[in-house]
Amino acid sequence: PAAMSEGGVPMRKATLSIGESDARIQVSGNLSIEVPNISTAMREVQDLLDIYDAQITNSNSSESHQPYSNITIIIVKTSFDELVEKIKTKVASKVTHENIYSTDMTEEYVDIDARLNVMKSTENRFVELLAITANVEETIQVEKELMRIRGDIDSFQSRLNYLDKTTDNSILHLHVTEEASLIGENWSLSDSFSDSIKNLVSFFKSLADIFITLLIFSPVVIVGLAIFFGLYKLSRKIRPR
Repeated sequence: PAAMSEGGVPMRKATLSIGESDARIQVSGNLSIEVPNISTAMREVQDLLDIYDAQITNSNSSESHQPYSNITIIIVKTSFDELVEKIKTKVASKVTHENIYSTDMTEEYVDIDARLNVMKSTENRFVELLAITANVEETIQVEKELMRIRGDIDSFQSRLNYLDKTTDNSILHLHVTEEASLIGENWSLSDSFSDSIKNLVSFFKSLADIFITLLIFSPVVIVGLAIFFGLYKLSRKIRPR
């Protein structure tokens, strides 16, 4: 399937005036999945990487409360879509996030390649000039200019090599999380039954505490009510008719 931009617009099949075979497209992606068991899932991922001759360039993982693993994968671009689909269908129990994006580097590649060719032609002319230069001062100036030109050539060539590598290969950032257990790893029937008994005993103890408290303070409550009603009756007797 063609890669989609974040806005849902197909990006893989761009129209290029220089020809589709010369296009330089960087394809990358982020994929987050949930799996039943992290160890089993990572073995399955590694099996897929071996099949597609892909490599892990970076990884980190944790076996804490909710085990996870983050890996960065480099793979030949022509196999990228198929590998992503295999991970989604063969490894994942749920896909929580997916983002595949493309960057067209063709214009930069063509521009740098043209600059490199110009620099190489200029280098050849200065080499020829150096061969016929007799004056020491002129020789030094020519050699200095040759050093600058060769530095530019190395810089352009390094950039082209990088673009070749990143457009021939794709990068996938894969985040794998183990599904949260409904009962938890340390749950057991005996512990749950024991905790329930303790909670029941604690409930009855609370009721007993409330009853004892009411029993102790009942005389005070009775006396208070007696005084209240006595004052009430007295106030009715002395009220003017």
